Amino acid sequence: SVGLDQAWLQAFIVTHYCRMRHSLETGTVTSKKAASAWAKRRLDPRWAELIDRAWAIGRSPLAVKLAPADPQAATETLAFIRYAVKWEATAGAAAKGAHGASRPRWQDAGGRTRGGQSAPSPIRPGGRGRRG
Repeated sequence: SVGLDQAWLQAFIVTHYCRMRHSLETGTVTSKKAASAWAKRRLDPRWAELIDRAWAIGRSPLAVKLAPADPQAATETLAFIRYAVKWEATAGAAAKGAHGASRPRWQDAGGRTRGGQSAPSPIRPGGRGRRG
């Protein structure tokens, strides 16, 4: 079981899962704010209040973030995780058909696409580039 002992962790997990769901369905990466708004429109409406609370905690002063997590919100967060994972199994398959791919496609320096992989790390200015 996940220990959601601080408010910031509960809030982070909810907004993070919103962002993951958005990225997996659309193939694009966006902000947590935009992904949370998308999730409130796209996912089951019962999660809207949890998403709103998580977003508010993320914008709160540090003392609020470091406070103990509300046990009810922690329980709801675990249920949200289960829902999001289950949703991927059903809606994710539909998104794959609608968008042609369920994972982002990145291009390397030569313009070649690499489906399902994360974007390559940037080369640091003045650095030695990628080692390999």
